[in-house]
Amino acid sequence: MKSASAIALILTLAFLALLLTSAVHAADKGPQTFVIEALIDGPSELRVKKNGIYWVNGPNAKPGRHNGQEFPTFVDGKPWRPNWKESRGDRGNDKSATRSVDRIDPTKIEFKLVMVSFKRDGTGIEKRDAIKAALAGEEYSIEIPDLQSGSRWYRFELIQKP
Repeated sequence: MKSASAIALILTLAFLALLLTSAVHAADKGPQTFVIEALIDGPSELRVKKNGIYWVNGPNAKPGRHNGQEFPTFVDGKPWRPNWKESRGDRGNDKSATRSVDRIDPTKIEFKLVMVSFKRDGTGIEKRDAIKAALAGEEYSIEIPDLQSGSRWYRFELIQKP
C-alpha cells in the first residue's frame, strides 16, 4: 500500500512540475510582434481587424506601386501582394482584400514606428508627416499621410499586448 501512495505522490508532483513549467514558458513569450514594411507615396491606411489586415488607399500611389514599381507589402518578412478592388490602376482611392494574420487582435495592438527611409533596408526615421495610430471601432487604424514628395519605405511593429 505504501508503494501505491508513493507512486501517487510522485505522479502528482510530476504533474505540478509540468504545469509550472508550462506557465513559466507562457510568461516568457511576452507580447507577440508583427513587423510590417511597405513603400508608401501619399495617404495610405493599414487597417487591422480580427485575424487580418488590409489597405485603404488615398488619391496617390497604392502601397508598393510608385513610379511603375510593384513591391509587395512585407508581413514578418513574407511578401504580400494586395489584391485591389480597382486592379487596373496604380493610383487612386481603393481598398485591398484582407490578408489573413493569425492571432492578431486589434483591441490589443500597440504601434511602434521603426524606420522611414528611401531604401527598404535603410535605418533611422526620416522626417515625414506624423502617423496616426488608434483603435477605430472594432479595427485598429494606422494612417500614413506621407504628403511629402517621393515615396518612402515604412517599417513598423504592431505589438500585441497579452
